[in-house]
Amino acid sequence: MTDLKTLTIAGLVLLAATGVAFADDDDHEAHGHIDAVNQQANTVTLDHTTYRLTGSTEYGDDLDGFNDLRIGQSVEIEFHQDHGQRVADEVELDDND
Repeated sequence: MTDLKTLTIAGLVLLAATGVAFADDDDHEAHGHIDAVNQQANTVTLDHTTYRLTGSTEYGDDLDGFNDLRIGQSVEIEFHQDHGQRVADEVELDDND
């Protein structure tokens, strides 16, 4: 019985440590073609997933800002999660297309 209790505690500690590691992981990337651009909401949709762009979003390559984004463009978005939303940190044209 003591072995089972020790094993259970060790498993819970491992699970908690893994959960913290995932929670701290804020480096995410998405590649794809823009399906939709919503200027009122400041969002773009790639492959049916929506990303919010903010005043802090940086633009690379030939993009000067949100108004340069077009449906059909192949882009790479670096983003983080904020209260269940994907928030773009950087948007650039995807060279891998």
